[in-house]
Amino acid sequence: MDQELLAIMPKPEGDEEMTLGVVLKNFLTGEIELQLPAGPVSYHLKPLSQLYGQGQGQESVQTTDDTYLPLLMAIEGEIANSYREDRRLTDGEVMLSLKNLSNCPEAVPATDHLAMRIQVALRMFLSMNDFSRQEVRQSIRKVLHSVERHNRSGGPRGYLDFIIEYL
Repeated sequence: MDQELLAIMPKPEGDEEMTLGVVLKNFLTGEIELQLPAGPVSYHLKPLSQLYGQGQGQESVQTTDDTYLPLLMAIEGEIANSYREDRRLTDGEVMLSLKNLSNCPEAVPATDHLAMRIQVALRMFLSMNDFSRQEVRQSIRKVLHSVERHNRSGGPRGYLDFIIEYL
């Protein structure tokens, strides 16, 4: 987790739910802008390697475990956002990006824009949540298996069409 980022974010009072606007300014550098009550604040997300935590202490990531749903949603949400912006995206491209990330989430090719976007989403998520590197890699692999399964049954955009409908 990123204690510096958590320190500049306002704390909700009592049972009050707080929505925080976050604008990604540059996905290459991880620059974000937080929309705070006192005004916008720019911040650079830490590298992924500095954000891993102790994790949840479970041996494997299960898609039915509510503990891991937010992590899985961070990955799949960014894939869905990318598909909404570029309908030419295919399951094959998603599989390649996820394979790159599953091997080494910290290092993705500069030419793999989808993997870079997912990595920034993970940086943002891990800035505020405690998950280990192994849990992140397992979650990426779970999503990859889902893409492969939907691609086999639904064609070149089977997974993407499913995830757009699901999310």
